[in-house]
Amino acid sequence: MDFRNSGAKSVPSQFSFSHRRSGLVEVQEALALSFPISLFTTLLAMNEQQRIGSLIHDEPAPLPSLRIAVEQLPDPARCLARVQEIILGVLAVPEDLWQEGYETQWEAYLPAWFVTSMTQYTVAQIMNLPDQWHFESWVSTIIARQWQWWSSAVGDRSLHLNVELWGEPYNIEPLFYAIHASAGGAYRLTSVVSLS
Repeated sequence: MDFRNSGAKSVPSQFSFSHRRSGLVEVQEALALSFPISLFTTLLAMNEQQRIGSLIHDEPAPLPSLRIAVEQLPDPARCLARVQEIILGVLAVPEDLWQEGYETQWEAYLPAWFVTSMTQYTVAQIMNLPDQWHFESWVSTIIARQWQWWSSAVGDRSLHLNVELWGEPYNIEPLFYAIHASAGGAYRLTSVVSLS
């Protein structure tokens, strides 16, 4: 469903989402019925993993949110599939590994091509490559992420991602690197934070 054309209003700015959802009644009252209740209830009930494969029509994320536009991609569908593969790998990591000191164990859950995109370089080489990440640093940062995937959409040579933001610092840079590693060539990335 394309929310932009559904008549749905944006989420009121006085309402603050958190990754620990309050009761559905409070959510409905705070939204002042901005979305049709059945639709909004469905969206809230979906977890991040379910949204990755289901919300693929650029559905807006609850506020605050970040909208990422990636343009001039040689193959946007392939790029999206690879980014989704990375995030699904992140979500598959057991909870007890979501702490510092276990970064190398994440290799078993992430795509090998993605891990290699970081581990193939020495620290000295990484320092000379502006968009390059060190694997353990990438994992340490995504462990502290303050965002979750909401929706995506593929266009003609473009890709849009919407993420819900929980708090600052957002630590969104690992997602930017996932896009970079998945792009398959030159691209242009812009992002816009919406607070209200």
